[in-house]
Amino acid sequence: TGWVVGPDGAVARTRDGGQSWDRLEMSITTSIEAVDFLNENVGIVAGASAAVALTFDGGESWQVHSFLDEPREIPDGTYWLEMTDPSVLARRNLRSAHAHDAETFIVAGEYGLVYRTTDAGRSWADVSFVSPQTMYGIDTTADGTIFVAGGMGLADNTNVLRSDDGGRTWRELHGDLGGPAGGISVAETGRIVVTGTAFFFADEFGDRLRRLPDLFGAMVWEGMIGYWGAAEIDEHGAWILQGSGFSDDGPGVSVLSSTDAGESWTLIEGGPIATVRAGRVVADGLAYVLLQQHGQWEAEIHRLDW
Repeated sequence: TGWVVGPDGAVARTRDGGQSWDRLEMSITTSIEAVDFLNENVGIVAGASAAVALTFDGGESWQVHSFLDEPREIPDGTYWLEMTDPSVLARRNLRSAHAHDAETFIVAGEYGLVYRTTDAGRSWADVSFVSPQTMYGIDTTADGTIFVAGGMGLADNTNVLRSDDGGRTWRELHGDLGGPAGGISVAETGRIVVTGTAFFFADEFGDRLRRLPDLFGAMVWEGMIGYWGAAEIDEHGAWILQGSGFSDDGPGVSVLSSTDAGESWTLIEGGPIATVRAGRVVADGLAYVLLQQHGQWEAEIHRLDW
């Protein structure tokens, strides 16, 4: 079972490995930017105008929430525009979502916006932090430790934060700066992989991130642009899916694979020239990726084998 989301409240589901897709009914009409499923039944989507929806029956029905009307502290020096149409109020967009278990869900977005529920959506806690940056990725460990990753624009401002108390307090992880982080994956072993315009790695939940080009040397193509790409890490292995950026001269979609959870890496090239908008590793040697060809608005789902 797989899921894709997109503009105008689009949510589609496949139950045959991508051979066919069904678009599901959804009362959200704004763009959906993030999706995460705990299993084939329990999942969450989130997107523009601070809209969130939970499902507990595989998408047959949805529990919809919105945080748009709640008061929000804005950092000093930031301009706030009040719109008559809330759908264009960009400062309240959610960009990432995570299903920790069947009761606990987390969403994050622009200006450090973070909300968390521990009762399957009946109530939500605002655990935001004041920041000019957008959080594009969320992951958690089994004990509930929360990691969020993001940035702002294309500047060197990678930002990864950690909370050990359910979001009441946040601590920043430090490291060599790169462009904004687009995703984060955390293993129970304590190792962390962060994707974006650069790739980062940390051991044992360390407070300092290492920039992976320092490990890979020429293996990582420096033309990787934007927060597009995907990564996953667990106790058995680690995988980074990287696109060819906005250039036709890149190596195509590549996979960086580690069978020892990040101790050593192998580069596998040969994919199409395209940008990786999203991806999910199903098993070592198999992933599904959402690819956008250069000069096109549409994105297509591809299967990658290596």
